[in-house]
Amino acid sequence: MLKDRIRYAMDHLSHKQYVSLLARPNWRRIQTKNVHILADPYGIRRAALKGRASKRIKVMARPKHVTKKHDPTLLLANMRFPGSSGNIAETLWKVQNSRYRRYRFFCNARQQREMRKKQKIMAKLRRVIKPEEWDQHMELLEILAAPKVPAKPRFPKKRRWRPVNMRRIEELSTPVTREMPPPKDPSKVARTALTYKISKRTQKIAYSKTVAEITPPRILGAVSPAALKAVASPRTMTLAKPVERPAGMETDLREDAFTVSPMALKAKCSKRLKFLARPRRRS
Repeated sequence: MLKDRIRYAMDHLSHKQYVSLLARPNWRRIQTKNVHILADPYGIRRAALKGRASKRIKVMARPKHVTKKHDPTLLLANMRFPGSSGNIAETLWKVQNSRYRRYRFFCNARQQREMRKKQKIMAKLRRVIKPEEWDQHMELLEILAAPKVPAKPRFPKKRRWRPVNMRRIEELSTPVTREMPPPKDPSKVARTALTYKISKRTQKIAYSKTVAEITPPRILGAVSPAALKAVASPRTMTLAKPVERPAGMETDLREDAFTVSPMALKAKCSKRLKFLARPRRRS
């Protein structure tokens, strides 16, 4: 497909090479000689002379043998008349029991069967439809059996051409001049507002929403009454005790804080630590 070729070209060619390929003219437009015309049309190629036909091509190359169901020339050629060594009774028996006679018998039987079926349908229609309505029924069948003729398209009538009225166009193009209304008295109340009756919905919306009570800020250093009555659990009491460490140089601050241990000098930083060591960018 075209998109696959474009993708392949973009992946394997540089932008300059791709543009140069696109800039080439189309060979179908610039060719002056038809490449499909052979120089020697009656010549046979060497490969065709050396080629060997397969079994399938040999079978298809044979002419198709058509067996005629009734050929009077063959029938007369195969018949033997009296005076010859053949028997006329045997010849007539073969003609009567031939495949063509059986075929014609089945064709005539099918045609008679279709005619009887059609006659039965027409007899039922004659019994159902009245004699005075039969002609109308046949006309309707002819109309339904006729091919459908599409209706002719109706084109709208062309309006009568009227000359352009430039005066009318100028009137329509000019903006409408509107007069400023007189200013209203801000202290005056309209008559409709004096007789207005408020609805239930407007009255409900007019009330202000209930504001949640704001909790007062906590006093620093004050202990809540619940904390004074609380009973500590054994786990809380265990965590509240300080950790007991043995006294000495190992637990206290080191004297030389700038010495680095040999293991820290050999340590390798992981990708995660490198990622975390980057300073955070703030927009």
